[in-house]
Amino acid sequence: NKYFDMGEMGVGSCVQGYSNDEIDAAAKRAIDNGGMCSLNAPEEVEVAKEGAKNTIYFNLQGQRVNEPKKGEIYIKDGKKIIK
Repeated sequence: NKYFDMGEMGVGSCVQGYSNDEIDAAAKRAIDNGGMCSLNAPEEVEVAKEGAKNTIYFNLQGQRVNEPKKGEIYIKDGKKIIK
């Protein structure tokens, strides 16, 4: 048997999208069954901020961009985005 601990920061795991199909499915089942009720821990804000800092953007010429400007096109995680 496999068990996923949804007791600590489980909601944030869903919101932040860890991209694990098994965890996503387990979280959805817990929500559908009404068995998942928690508030996000304050630490999750810090985790999200750190994750945002570690996001790497490139311009269309392939150069790394430290501070993307609003309204311009960039590459992030291999996909074109408009910041």
